[in-house]
Amino acid sequence: MSELISAVRQSHGLCAAYGSPFVRNLDEGRRYAKIEDFRNFVKLAYMATSLHHSGGTICEPVDLPVNKRHLDMVYSHMKYSDKPYMGSVTHPDRAQDTVEMTKILFGDEYLDPVTGKPKTFVTSLINANSPLTWDSTMLGALKTYARSNQATIVTPFILAGAMSPVTVAGTVAQTLAESLAGMTLAQLVNPGAPVIMGSFASSLSMQSGAPTFGTPEPALVLYSMAALARRLGVPFRSGGALCASKIADAQAAFESANTMLPTVFGWSELRAPHGWLARGGLAMGYEKFMMDVDQAGMMHTLLEGVDLSENGQALDAIREVGPGKHFLGCAHTQANFQTAFYRSPLADNNSFEQWDAEGAADMNKRANAQWKKQLAEYEAPQMDPAVDEALVGLHESPQGLLSRLERVAGRLLPGAPPMTAGVGPRRRRLWGQARSTTLRRCTKSAVEWGIPIACTKCSWTWVRWPSRFFPRGEPAPRSSCVTHCPGARFAHRYGGVAGRATLERSQRESSDSMAYLTSM
Repeated sequence: MSELISAVRQSHGLCAAYGSPFVRNLDEGRRYAKIEDFRNFVKLAYMATSLHHSGGTICEPVDLPVNKRHLDMVYSHMKYSDKPYMGSVTHPDRAQDTVEMTKILFGDEYLDPVTGKPKTFVTSLINANSPLTWDSTMLGALKTYARSNQATIVTPFILAGAMSPVTVAGTVAQTLAESLAGMTLAQLVNPGAPVIMGSFASSLSMQSGAPTFGTPEPALVLYSMAALARRLGVPFRSGGALCASKIADAQAAFESANTMLPTVFGWSELRAPHGWLARGGLAMGYEKFMMDVDQAGMMHTLLEGVDLSENGQALDAIREVGPGKHFLGCAHTQANFQTAFYRSPLADNNSFEQWDAEGAADMNKRANAQWKKQLAEYEAPQMDPAVDEALVGLHESPQGLLSRLERVAGRLLPGAPPMTAGVGPRRRRLWGQARSTTLRRCTKSAVEWGIPIACTKCSWTWVRWPSRFFPRGEPAPRSSCVTHCPGARFAHRYGGVAGRATLERSQRESSDSMAYLTSM
């Protein structure tokens, strides 16, 4: 048992919340999250000494296109923090984007010189579509990360009563089966790929159908799953500081405590999320985040256990003070008073009179001032300017689209035969057919003839395979099907066939064209 406790002390990790589409603060109330909020929480997590991990999708920046925002989120973790981060899992290509960005960030350190395999830098969350279902999106992301030797947290997301049986044992059995299925697939893809068993189980209100948090049954599921993970010899991840309250109030406090303590006492190696508010974590609270960070610091002290060193036993202090006196002035107290007890940066322990004289600020107001102060004092970690430029260029320049477009082409049209270059009446007619009939009926003819496409944003002509851009004015290379690719169809619609005057006339719509291309 002592060895297990020692291992947990060394391996436990705390990270920020995940997936909220809204944010909330005392000044604005609840609103949709933006990329600036995402960056703010990355910065706050970076400055929080009690959090080990930067998190993943801390909040959803809804002001960015869905198919592009993963690049900005991963980049924010890399740019504004030096803590570990999670990658995108909403599409296999987006998972691959995370891998490519990680390669740029770590450069020569990415490959292990001994084994020749990639080192593990990213841990990403893979959720089962309970009950007993793994969808293609999550499995595609899992396989992408497994092939690159990056870690995955295989976690069924369960609301008991709707997505699993209403009993603890039934929910545990289902969670174990789903987790094992996902972890097994990762090993089939790449034997030895790092995996973490996860469990996110909450109960459901049988009266309203709303998720509930801080109730006893999910705690029992967590304890059971943690024991099973130890039996299997795999790391374990669970949630902590969860609540269903809409604001950072007493309900948020006791529900968060009731979910955090089982996570700690269950000896979970990775714990999230911190900052959750509302039903099912729909909102990320600035003030709630600061409160949870404070509590996370307390959990650190709790997990340290009892100090049984000579200083911890304090026998010299007991001998020095003797009966009937106080310890305030003894040598042992003077030597240890600065680190003797956990000191909360938010809690107010002053007298009522002093608290009232200083403005009678409650916990929400103190937390509000705290996150603003920290953001004002934030200093970004150092990053090599060349690495930063490469990361930015990966998702902001047209050339940065190459890797994603190449994967699209390779997946949709593998092994298409090369065709003669040039644009004739038949090809233009085929394009009209592609727009007016189904892509399936047009594929054969389009593959046979090929259609070059002009980009309206820059001086590049994009032809058939999305993995190549060619300077405008050069002969169009051999090409074939573009009917599978919506980006190509969009560029053709607004740019026209290469060499036609439509290209110049459509420059005013270039931003729309490239927005569509970038979203791929």
